[in-house]
Amino acid sequence: MIRYFEELTVGQTFGGPQYFLSAEEIIEFAQKYDPQTFHTEPSKAPASFFGQHVASGWQTTSIGMRLLVTGEHHFAGGMIGLGVEGIRWRRPTLPGMSLKMVSEIIQLSRSGKFPRHGLVKLKNVISDATSGAELAEMTTLQIVELRAPPQP
Repeated sequence: MIRYFEELTVGQTFGGPQYFLSAEEIIEFAQKYDPQTFHTEPSKAPASFFGQHVASGWQTTSIGMRLLVTGEHHFAGGMIGLGVEGIRWRRPTLPGMSLKMVSEIIQLSRSGKFPRHGLVKLKNVISDATSGAELAEMTTLQIVELRAPPQP
């Protein structure tokens, strides 16, 4: 169901699908974007700060973006982001985890710059689907179409 700005309320939450993360995918991502041994070399990871093989936080939040786009949101006009106001990595994301995300609307406002749109601030929490442990949180600002644009 497509949701227009007028149909959204503060406190409303959205879930979505899960995403399974393999060790191979962690290594592949890290080799391209975050080439540190605790991401790229599982045999050397036990000697690291983490003590084990872990995913890059950037990979966790990138998966969060996928979960945002494929989730229950279905905002009119698409998931158009104006920015990320904050990211917090709570605990390491490990190989073999299935990630899920819950997004909560924490603020709604009309856009002065884009009169046919509203602004939606979301608190997005990425968790391990099995244990429920919070892995990361990011606050994003989305732009959503109005159902009834202002009359000229």
